[in-house]
Amino acid sequence: MKRPDVDSLLKDYDYLPDEKEIELLRGAIRLSINALVKDKTQLAGQLLGRFLCFYENGIQSLLSQASGYRDDIRLLPITSFLKSPGGPLIRTLEGHDVWVNAVAITPDGKYAVSAANDKTLKVWDLEQGVIVSNFTGDSSFQTCYISPYGESIVADDFLGKMHFFSFEKSD
Repeated sequence: MKRPDVDSLLKDYDYLPDEKEIELLRGAIRLSINALVKDKTQLAGQLLGRFLCFYENGIQSLLSQASGYRDDIRLLPITSFLKSPGGPLIRTLEGHDVWVNAVAITPDGKYAVSAANDKTLKVWDLEQGVIVSNFTGDSSFQTCYISPYGESIVADDFLGKMHFFSFEKSD
């Protein structure tokens, strides 16, 4: 499963009615994107790990189908231990190799910039959950800031250097 397939699936939910169970499923898939992109066979485990604490009929029916499907050897949770949908967490971004020290979000809420100990600044598309730009410095970055109009990024590193970037979008 390639990332665009999961993103396309999530966009399909925009055409469905606003019902609680549909929104919960959409949220569970969004929270599971990182695992599903790496291994699409984890769908059943991801759904069980997020939904075992839900008792809605549609969710229980889905869990019954997920746990009954047999394709290969697999690990299935018997308790709900993954972050459940419907809470404040929307998505987890993966891309840095080590600790992230700072994150800044553009004023329009579409992008984030992260500064990390792997000597990189990364620009993220928050809707897609992907890195759209990357900069590697000489030292670990400790902070990053975005100007009030979202045109510039300022970051400093552990060598005491300040770095200034223009933030250009192709929209």
